[in-house]
Amino acid sequence: MSIRVSLKNIHHPARKLTSVSGLFSNQNLEDSINKSSVMPQKAIYFVNKLLKMAKAAAMDKAFNPSDMVISQIYVGNGSKIKRFRPQARGRMNAYVKHLAHLTIEVEPIKIPEIKETKPSAKKEADIIETKTVKTDEKETNGTKS
Repeated sequence: MSIRVSLKNIHHPARKLTSVSGLFSNQNLEDSINKSSVMPQKAIYFVNKLLKMAKAAAMDKAFNPSDMVISQIYVGNGSKIKRFRPQARGRMNAYVKHLAHLTIEVEPIKIPEIKETKPSAKKEADIIETKTVKTDEKETNGTKS
């Protein structure tokens, strides 16, 4: 069972979030929170916030957060906000603010099960009996008799 947590309409461009978010794919949740808390990028703030939200969601659903792994982390483009800035001689200059959506999927660590295999019963037809024939050879020690 996976847990999906997302942040919508983050006031940070998706282009800057993707470079940071790719570092945490297939990592342990607790380790990712510790790593992201000390990184200097501004975009890490949103990733760290989302990782803490995923940890809280895992605890709510009775999972151990230290046994959780980030299976997917992806960033999508959000809406764009048009803004205008006054310029010289009564003109206006338009610019665009980009928003983003950040989503994380967390799954428990899958431990591969070891299946015990029983030895197959050998059929009688598959068993070939071999007979050993002993021959009486005299030891000559390199001389002819």
